[in-house]
Amino acid sequence: MPRVIIEKDGKYGEIGWIQNGDDISEVEVLFPVQKVKEEVEKFLQTEREFWIPESQQEDDYRVEKKKPIASFGHLQMSLCEITAAININVEW
Repeated sequence: MPRVIIEKDGKYGEIGWIQNGDDISEVEVLFPVQKVKEEVEKFLQTEREFWIPESQQEDDYRVEKKKPIASFGHLQMSLCEITAAININVEW
């Protein structure tokens, strides 16, 4: 199971996932503080908008409404934004 390390307030945990091609079949959040763990799980389960570029043109994109765990690409984009959204740092 691939994993990334996450950190908040000096405490560390992990987000792991099972991937089949580009599909994500399971996500596991491990964190020592239950409230933070639930916050991360909620972030990963909540549908949001993804702006996907179609070309190099600034205004050429499509908007997809999906959960971050819809695919590996959506999970990666969400992990890039999780710090701004809920103040969780991702250790790539």
